[in-house]
Amino acid sequence: MIRAILLAALALALAPSASHAAPDPEPSALAPDFEGKVAYFGNYTGISSVLASQPAGARDIPCPYRDNRCRKATVGGGVKIVLEFHGERVIGFFYAVDGFRGPEGLKIGSLTGRRKGDGSCELFQADGSRWTGICGSKEFVGDISTDAGIPNAFDVHFNTLAMHMRDLGWIRQQRWEASRRDQRLRTLDSKLRSGTPEEKFFAAAELESFSWTPAGIPGDRFGPPEWPRKFKKNRQYDLRSEYPLAGGGTGWVMVRFRGRDVECVATPRRSCGPIREPLPFDIASEDDPEGWFTADGRVITDLRAAEPAKAP
Repeated sequence: MIRAILLAALALALAPSASHAAPDPEPSALAPDFEGKVAYFGNYTGISSVLASQPAGARDIPCPYRDNRCRKATVGGGVKIVLEFHGERVIGFFYAVDGFRGPEGLKIGSLTGRRKGDGSCELFQADGSRWTGICGSKEFVGDISTDAGIPNAFDVHFNTLAMHMRDLGWIRQQRWEASRRDQRLRTLDSKLRSGTPEEKFFAAAELESFSWTPAGIPGDRFGPPEWPRKFKKNRQYDLRSEYPLAGGGTGWVMVRFRGRDVECVATPRRSCGPIREPLPFDIASEDDPEGWFTADGRVITDLRAAEPAKAP
């Protein structure tokens, strides 16, 4: 009994403290080194007020009108926000339409600031407004505020969802991989035409693999076949090689030679025939046909047109 108590106490002492345990990462958080754009769409609502110069000695008051009345206006409506992330540096813009109330609501403007380690953004407009909130891969939710003395003052909350994301880092990686693949295909083609029979075998096997997987199978994964002592002119040689499959097991490829030259290639997928063309290597486009990353109201207009008509 005493031994059991001591073991339990030892296990408790060695267990990591809850205060020191690393928190699970937020599933919607962008990677710290993320480089790309996210387009958000949603709404905003709050209070807007305007300060104007008053006679000497008088205090600035919100919303002065010709009849000397003043008030704070409730504003709100739809808003599209596009943020471009470069690590912790963030730039972007917003585009809003007249909402349910308030000509002094959001319109269009640029944003610049930074993203913090906790996944929040602190952005600023040229007019002095400050945007703060969580900016992730799923939503950008937060508040717009201004310091005292700013002519156009906002106390606004916005709630938007991520509608489209463009991972520029991933696109650049794809381009690099495509360029690397093209260079590899050119190298293999050269070996197939002018290499030794051994080089031709591995070049043919690897070139054929690009016809069923865009990245191909590296030549060093193909086991060496049983080589003939000498490749004699016009004699047929069927050289077979096996290679490990990613999910387990083995695959095979057979390269038929006529003398020292490759005649055809066979795999479990087909009988012996010419080396097939490589699969296309698709790269994500940076085009924006739907207008999500454009500083206009096209997306908002399209969304409104798609809404069902209200009953009279």
